Amino acid sequence: EQHTISVYDWKNCFLVSKCHGGSQRVLGVCFTNDDEKTDMEENNNEDIGFVSYGVKELRIWTKIRSRFPVCHRAILGNVGVLQTFLTCEIFNGRPNVGTTDGNLYVFESTNSGKLKHAVKAHIGAVNAMHCYRSKKAESNLLVTG
Repeated sequence: EQHTISVYDWKNCFLVSKCHGGSQRVLGVCFTNDDEKTDMEENNNEDIGFVSYGVKELRIWTKIRSRFPVCHRAILGNVGVLQTFLTCEIFNGRPNVGTTDGNLYVFESTNSGKLKHAVKAHIGAVNAMHCYRSKKAESNLLVTG
């Protein structure tokens, strides 16, 4: 079964784009802009993207306001293992992904999609994650559970 990824403009009530998401089940998505701007018009539309994650699948999407968003798979290399990814947050401009084996995968950037390092955060799965952003960059916190 092929899954789809759809991007909606909720303010203007229309479907912006729809594309193939692959055969693996998507469990969630997170936007790649981690600043305080929430309106797409305040950000450069080309800069906004998202990460989709799920059953043995982790993809980074860019140019989401175009008719055909660009997608590339995350590169795990020798650092990580392909598994089910349960949660994601963008923290300090980097995707952070929770895994079923208890690791927190930290990627170099949303542009490269390359896994920088893995941190053994929990004995069991990392099911949830939330980022607290302070106006002082040194006060940002990432909580996982």
